[in-house]
Amino acid sequence: MNIKYALIGVLESIRDFMEAGGAVLWIILVTAFLMWILIIERYWFIRLTYPGLVKAAVRQWDERKDHHTWYAHRIRDELISRVSAQLHRGLILLNTLVALCPLMGLLGTVFGMVQVFDIMAITGSGNARLMASGISMAT
Repeated sequence: MNIKYALIGVLESIRDFMEAGGAVLWIILVTAFLMWILIIERYWFIRLTYPGLVKAAVRQWDERKDHHTWYAHRIRDELISRVSAQLHRGLILLNTLVALCPLMGLLGTVFGMVQVFDIMAITGSGNARLMASGISMAT
């Protein structure tokens, strides 16, 4: 039963952390989750599917009798291009998400600091307890 209560405590801590971070932290969590899905998918592709695609392209090239004409070289380029396109599929989205993560962190900082300044404007003082939620969101 101690494991059950420990797990519940951990989940409550994570929930409290996410609530303190605000909406931007949820967006960062979803982005990180999506990035890991794309990374794992690419890893599986490279480990399992890609070698078969390369072997099929090489086999298709080796089955040709003509290897030296202009037309044969265009066919070889097409085979290489097809395999390369499969290899690079999804990398643009992954690169975009990687570039967005620091910007989302900055957005969270800005939202947190705006919340701190709102509290300071409403209360007219620098009450640390009231500003703590904005500071935790900013960090």
